[in-house]
Amino acid sequence: LSLQEVLSANDPENNFLTTAIRPHGIFGPRDPQLVPILVQAARSGKMKFIIGDGKNLVDFTYVENVVHGHILAAEKLHKGSALCGK
Repeated sequence: LSLQEVLSANDPENNFLTTAIRPHGIFGPRDPQLVPILVQAARSGKMKFIIGDGKNLVDFTYVENVVHGHILAAEKLHKGSALCGK
């Protein structure tokens, strides 16, 4: 696809609708990456965590919430939706 084709795909006249969802720090059951790394960093004193006061240095998102967000977006993504192209 050319850049023009990609850009024009989100034109309201087309039936190809898009939106962007960008969760960060996804974690969940049997996570071999994020949680062990965070625990190791905390134990070594290399990273300070502020969780729950709205001033987080890093956002953490539980995997089931990511899935739920994608489902909600898919349900609301239709021609004329405010989600289109956002």
